[in-house]
Amino acid sequence: MRKRCCSASVPRRAELRIVVLALAVLSPAAAVACDLAGLPQRIESATATLAYRAEPALTVGVPHVLEIGACARNGSARLVAVDAFMPAHGHGTNYRTEIAATGSGRFRAEGLLLHMPGAWELRFDVETPAGRERLVQEIEVE
Repeated sequence: MRKRCCSASVPRRAELRIVVLALAVLSPAAAVACDLAGLPQRIESATATLAYRAEPALTVGVPHVLEIGACARNGSARLVAVDAFMPAHGHGTNYRTEIAATGSGRFRAEGLLLHMPGAWELRFDVETPAGRERLVQEIEVE
């Protein structure tokens, strides 16, 4: 019969924890895909990166579709709201944008309608492991 020593089990438990942690980090389920290719407009914060493209180009009085990619620095990001706001006038848009996830950190937002020319803020609310955050980009629409 082989004799077990208590001191030998402590390093083995620590080694086992390291192996389990490494497998969890490296497993495909833990991998987070984030695809921002082909999205020319980019907004970055300390915890997230967002990129988008508008179709058609942002103009007054036309409903727009935004293709959006959202990435978190630590894990996945989920887009929860898209809106526009005019700081000089103190109001936003008249319509609610509808968002659908399209896979790999990509989203499609439909119904963004900028109803007057001027300075606007595009507001993107994202949820990451760090919490909910608003990323803002100022644009001028004529």
